[in-house]
Amino acid sequence: MLEVYRLAFFCAIFYGDVDCAPFPENIVYPKLLEAREINGQKVLHIKDGLTLTLKKLSVLADSLVFTEKNDGVATETIMNGTELEENLYQDREKSAAVALEERDDTIKVMGVLNDKLRIAPLPFMTRSEEGHLAHRIYEMEPSRNHKENDAALPDTLPEQQARTKKQTHAASMNHVQDPFLVEVHVMVDEHHYKVFRRREDLVTYLALTIALVNMRYEDTSSPNIQFLLTSIQKEQRFARRFVEYDIDWPKANRTYADANTTFDDLLEKYGRSPADITVAVTGLVLADAYDPFTKDDVRVLGQARLGGVCNVNSSMVMVEDVPMSFGMVSLLPHELGHALGAPHDGLIHTWNKRLSPRHDCSEKRKGSNYGHFIMHPSEPGNVKFSNCSKEHMIAFISTLPTSCFELKSKQNCTTDVKELPGVSVNLTNICKLAHPNFLKWNVQRVRITIHFLSHTDVTVQL
Repeated sequence: MLEVYRLAFFCAIFYGDVDCAPFPENIVYPKLLEAREINGQKVLHIKDGLTLTLKKLSVLADSLVFTEKNDGVATETIMNGTELEENLYQDREKSAAVALEERDDTIKVMGVLNDKLRIAPLPFMTRSEEGHLAHRIYEMEPSRNHKENDAALPDTLPEQQARTKKQTHAASMNHVQDPFLVEVHVMVDEHHYKVFRRREDLVTYLALTIALVNMRYEDTSSPNIQFLLTSIQKEQRFARRFVEYDIDWPKANRTYADANTTFDDLLEKYGRSPADITVAVTGLVLADAYDPFTKDDVRVLGQARLGGVCNVNSSMVMVEDVPMSFGMVSLLPHELGHALGAPHDGLIHTWNKRLSPRHDCSEKRKGSNYGHFIMHPSEPGNVKFSNCSKEHMIAFISTLPTSCFELKSKQNCTTDVKELPGVSVNLTNICKLAHPNFLKWNVQRVRITIHFLSHTDVTVQL
């Protein structure tokens, strides 16, 4: 079924190059209605019954660090986060986030319209009579049942035990900032980033993804938890791969990412995050390399360490994602919930003895299916956290050191400058640098007499 989603998406993006003409009812011609002056809102009409009230979103650090390798050498580029967000908007009430580009009375829209619907432009299709660009809206069904490998979710880690025992007395949340901005470093593999022609396209996709994740955390309080994308890294071959039969096309083989070994490798090599947490994204399907290999082995969609945020060696979560599908939007809130100290609904973990969960979060409540909240063990369908999960996260956050609440991204472009550029180098010095042999020339004054037709002579001394 996953291949069907992949085909549907790429037909939407590359329509004109692929023989997969969309159904007429899926073709729309978005247009902007009169923009509201208050708060810079825009009203985007997609089709009858589907209109978005858009506000500018902000999820990028002012100085976004983009790392990629050229000839094996890692190169960092500092990108202007404010400029990159210029065309990014959201409608939180409808759980929508889109990139909206206006050019020559034409608009292009790409992104998420709600929990199920996506939109992408069709630049090669005939425009409407009013000149509006054609777009395709398509539906993404929920991912297959979520499964995680218990080995990646230990009850606690040695570093966490020491931290919790040391700070258990801090039942007060006075040192916790509200909102709590969790800085995120995203690392993508070649199976994911190869779809994006420009680094700006990858940044846009990840920014919209983080904005949609933030909406899932909107109902957290004391503190309100939100995520800030501070850096992106293109990293080849971090996934441990194996080949097995294709679960969607059994007569063919495909390459999978071995979930357990890949995550263990990520922890060993990248567990010390440059941010509060690292999100590793692979374009491969995560699976367990069991023998015999069955369809159940591909149910693992992500992994995380319990309490990984700001952890010295375990600040890592991992998810799979079909590039440009926004599929990881349904996975990241769950995995980041683990990293923020929330176990699966039905389980209890004590981070701070003075802030233990007050609600009945025990295994006995399994009969209720927990309302399929985000931290449901296998079928997270609700877009909100249970009270139990929120209390676990609050208790975990109370144990974090003060340094975890300081924004590291502010230091990306900070240098100790005692003099402004240009103060110690004037134009004369620049000239000397450009022409070091100039002063060696033997320059003498000369007299030049200019004869005009009027018989008037003018003498100029140089």
